[in-house]
Amino acid sequence: MSPRDHTPRLDGSQLAALIFETACNGVFWVLLVQAVEALWSRAKARHESFFRPMTFTGLALFITITGHWLMDFLTAFQAFILPQDVEYTVQAFSLNPAETVYLTLADPKTVAGSAFYVSTTLLGDMFMIYRLYIVWSRNKYIIIPPIILCTALAVTGSMVTYLFSQSTEPIFATAGAWITSCFVLTFICNFYSTFLIAFKIFMTNRKLGRGKTDNLGMSKIMEILVESAALYSCCVILSLATYVAESNTQYAMVAVTNPIIGIIFCMIVTRAHRAGAGSSVPSYRRSGLSGNAHPLRPVTIKITTQSQNDSDGSYPKAAEFGTPPTSPHYMRREDNLQNGPQAV
Repeated sequence: MSPRDHTPRLDGSQLAALIFETACNGVFWVLLVQAVEALWSRAKARHESFFRPMTFTGLALFITITGHWLMDFLTAFQAFILPQDVEYTVQAFSLNPAETVYLTLADPKTVAGSAFYVSTTLLGDMFMIYRLYIVWSRNKYIIIPPIILCTALAVTGSMVTYLFSQSTEPIFATAGAWITSCFVLTFICNFYSTFLIAFKIFMTNRKLGRGKTDNLGMSKIMEILVESAALYSCCVILSLATYVAESNTQYAMVAVTNPIIGIIFCMIVTRAHRAGAGSSVPSYRRSGLSGNAHPLRPVTIKITTQSQNDSDGSYPKAAEFGTPPTSPHYMRREDNLQNGPQAV
C-alpha cells in the first residue's frame, strides 16, 4: 500500500498534530507551575523537604513532554522549511519533501521522539500505580499486576523505538503488533488502577455511613474517573483505533496524549493540595459565619480525642499522593486550645 493511500494527507496530519500538541503543552506548562507551587506550599506547611517523589515526577514529565514537542518541532522545521537544493524539486505524482521527511522513521529526531513518548507513558503509569499503592494503605500485593503490565510496556516500547531506528518502511508496516501492544498495555494498567482506587474510596465512604446520604464519595469517584480514566483512556482508545485503521489521524492523537499525561498529573497534585488546605479551615468559617457578627468570649477547651485505624487497612491514608501516618493503631492526646470559639 502506498503512503498516499492513507488518509488524511500525511504532511497535513503531522502539521495539525504539532499545532494541537503545542496548545496542550501550553496548558501543561501553566498547570505545572501551579502544581509546583502546591508542592512547595505543602512542603513548607509540613516542614518537609521540597525534593520528594512528586517533585521529581513533575520534573521528569516536563523533560519528556517538552523533549517530545521539541523533536516534533524540529522535524516540522526540516519538513516544511525547505533547503535551497535541486534534489527537493517536487516531481509530478511523487512524494513531496514533507512526506519524505515524515516517512523516514530512522531519523534520529523521530527515534528520540518515540523514546520520549514511551518514557512519558511509563511515568504516567507509574504515577497511577503509586496512587493505587497509597490509597490501598501501602498494600504491596495490590500493585503486582500493574507493575507487571508496566514492565511489559517498557519492553514493548523499547522494541518500538529500536524498530524505528532500523526501519526503511512506513510506520504501519514497521512495528504494527508492538505498537498495538503498547496501547493495550497502558490502557489495561490505567483501567485496573483507576477502578481499584474508585472501589476503595467508595467502600470506605460506605463503611463510614456516607454511601447513601452524602455525595462526597461519588463526587470523589467522578473526579478520579474524569482525571485519569475518562481523559487518558479516551486518548489511548482513539490512538489505538486510528492506528489499527491505518489512518494518519493517529499522529494527532499520539501528539495530544503525550501532554495530557502531564496535565492529569498536575490536576491531581493541585486538587489534593486544595482539598488539604480546605480541610484545615475551621468549620465555623467554612459555614460562612463571620467572626465579627457573633463576638465570642475567650475560653479554654480541653479536648480528648481517640482515633483508630482499621486493622485490615481499609481506610485510605492522608492525601492521595501523601505519606500515611506511621503512628500506632491507638493514640490519645490532650490539647489546650486558648482563645477558641465557645462550643455550642
